[in-house]
Amino acid sequence: MSDLTGPRARRHAAADEQGFTLIEVSVVLLIMAVVLPMIMGFVFMVQSYTGKVAGRTVAAGQAQVIDENLSRQIHAITYPAGGALGSDIVTASATEFKFYTALGNSVGPTLIDIKATAACGTCSYYQMNETTYLPVLSGSAVTYPTGTTKPIGTGVVVPSSPAVNCPGVGTTSPVFEYYATAAATQTATCLQTTTNTLTTFKTIDQVRVNLVMVDYLHTKLSQQIDFSYTYVLPNVDYQES
Repeated sequence: MSDLTGPRARRHAAADEQGFTLIEVSVVLLIMAVVLPMIMGFVFMVQSYTGKVAGRTVAAGQAQVIDENLSRQIHAITYPAGGALGSDIVTASATEFKFYTALGNSVGPTLIDIKATAACGTCSYYQMNETTYLPVLSGSAVTYPTGTTKPIGTGVVVPSSPAVNCPGVGTTSPVFEYYATAAATQTATCLQTTTNTLTTFKTIDQVRVNLVMVDYLHTKLSQQIDFSYTYVLPNVDYQES
């Protein structure tokens, strides 16, 4: 039988109780000092990329909602009862487009006002609001009383001084741009030259909407993504009757 209390047993016990040496601990700490920042950097990079993807997804979703609403309404532009050429549009400015659409009822067309307004008192971004005025028959006249407003999208960047002459790109672009198409050349000519608000509407046959969207953080430092949609108005020659 082996001696469990002899010198050999005492030497094994002493060896087991020694633990890690200072050099071993130092090597481990050095490795951790090198590896941990690399791991944390990779984690932060993945989080940043995931946030950017989520931001673009949210911005694209907001732009798509706005596009779907505008496409439905603008493609249904029509004249009010007894309206003259150009009376289908009421307001055409850099941040507001107001017009009549055929999406009404037997009384007459609906009056639609699409406008970019500040999302809140301290917000650096805007939301797109759609105000609907339903026609009401008053005697023999059709009136449009107080409308109902609903937001159709948010996170829109609107410059304090929108550029004119339809630049079509960048954050200085107006939200709404208006074009006329020459019959002979089919070349679209911008109608905004020296002012952001048009006073005559009979030549408008294309509307371009520039949406510069911020991500879900909705801050000035948020990533900005550009979307542009062009809507062709119905042929006014066919609508005069």
